[in-house]
Amino acid sequence: MRGYGFVLLLALVSLVTFGSICSDESHGEVGESFEEGIFTFEVIGLDKVRVIGYAYGESGDLIIPESVTHVDEFGISATYIVTSIGEDLYFMDDSDYRITSIHIPASIVEIQAGALSFVQLESITVDSLNSTFETYGEILYNKSTKSIVRYCSGSATTVYEIPDWIIGLEAHSFRNSINLVEIKNLPDSMKAIEEFTFQGCSSLSKINYDLDKGQNILPDSILYIGNSAFAFCDGLVGISLPVSLVMIDSFAFSYSEGLKTIDIPAGIKYLGTHLFYATHSLEGITVSPDNDSYFSQDGVLFGKNGNSNTTTLIHYPSKKTDVKYTMPFNVNGISEGAFSNTVYLKEVVLNDLFVTIPKNSFSQAISLEKVTIPSTTILIGASAFSECSNLATIIGGESVVVIGSWAFSNTNLSSLFFPSGVKTIENNAFHGCMALEHITIPDTDTYLAEGVFQSCFNLKSITFEGTSTKLDTGTLSIGDEDHPVTLTVNYHDGLSIPSDVCYDGYTELDLVEIGKEPYPWENLIGVFVCILIVFGIFRLFKEV
Repeated sequence: MRGYGFVLLLALVSLVTFGSICSDESHGEVGESFEEGIFTFEVIGLDKVRVIGYAYGESGDLIIPESVTHVDEFGISATYIVTSIGEDLYFMDDSDYRITSIHIPASIVEIQAGALSFVQLESITVDSLNSTFETYGEILYNKSTKSIVRYCSGSATTVYEIPDWIIGLEAHSFRNSINLVEIKNLPDSMKAIEEFTFQGCSSLSKINYDLDKGQNILPDSILYIGNSAFAFCDGLVGISLPVSLVMIDSFAFSYSEGLKTIDIPAGIKYLGTHLFYATHSLEGITVSPDNDSYFSQDGVLFGKNGNSNTTTLIHYPSKKTDVKYTMPFNVNGISEGAFSNTVYLKEVVLNDLFVTIPKNSFSQAISLEKVTIPSTTILIGASAFSECSNLATIIGGESVVVIGSWAFSNTNLSSLFFPSGVKTIENNAFHGCMALEHITIPDTDTYLAEGVFQSCFNLKSITFEGTSTKLDTGTLSIGDEDHPVTLTVNYHDGLSIPSDVCYDGYTELDLVEIGKEPYPWENLIGVFVCILIVFGIFRLFKEV
């Protein structure tokens, strides 16, 4: 009997284990996604999912379910609790398909940053049994942290006062609130303005505005301003940064068309890249004299390079009125986008400390005509001078080794002679240079990437002075359907020209081998033609 009991116990354990395995297998693996109804879900636990998307074409009200049942390809059914809203459930800016309201069920305990960034979101409702989130007027907030998760971006309200009991704003919380003109009462206890918090608030001109001082003044508690926090805030003309501030991340004020001046306080230790990118009204930047990391000179922002005597130019204001700028002798570098979008600047002279010109350094400097590049420079970065539509003259640069992708795209260069040391010219480096007519490639092992001269529709000839140049697929593809191109290619015997060097069907190559004598019969034809011409002239005079 004891033996039978042991067998029975073993069978029972096996049955329980088998049932448990079957139960586990009925649910998807963590990270798997599936679609049910209009939503896309991602498995984040044994019986939990996150909603990460919805079907394009939906509009009006969006009701997130509390649970979802999914039948997999093997016919096995599993029911999940919807506990999270993912960051990918963001706005779709389509006038025909806009979500204007959203309902959050009781099961939701997490809303990731960036979720619910619907451009025209007019209302949010939350199940009364939800223990984590609640709405108050136009805001969705977290009960435990007392922080605003999302403001209804489609609200018609122009002036919004943050409730006194709110102590923080989460990332993306006011993003794309296009009707807001003023936000009052930023919490005095908040430590950060997180990434994208006010991005796209295009009408916002006043934030924590002090009537007595006539300024937008951020709370003294703030230590950090995140990536793109005030990007595309076109109505923002100025803002006073607190002395407590330590870090401003990349793109924080980018594309804010109205920003004219800004003062960097003493406590700032770190400034991200492209901080003021495309701030077309920016006239000058000042820095507290007590700042140990940064300083300004004539409105231009510089960074101190530790104990070195050299400095880095961080940003040249777009609307600074000088037409020529000579780099100070101790500046050995510039930040990405430092001179981008300048309005008046026509000429720049770089000093001998420059080894590289970073990407986007001068992009869209619309008045720039002339640049002097020192003999120390070996790299011109991607898009360094792209969209400089008036740039016609490059002086120097004889030591350049690499020209990055799109580096001189859509400039006004009319001819090119590359330095003898150039090794690599990356894709689309001279894309759209409509004034470019003649190019000479030196006798080096230069590599020309695909589409280097794409859309240079007026290009007439390219001359290769040696046989070591490496041409890639599509290197000489230039024309398009509306602009067919005939290009004369002067080359030496031994240069390898791939069969697909021009594959677009709109560029015809006229290959001319340098130094090649015409065939004898070609000379005979020439002599015969000359004899006929002389004979014709003789007959003409005889008849007269």
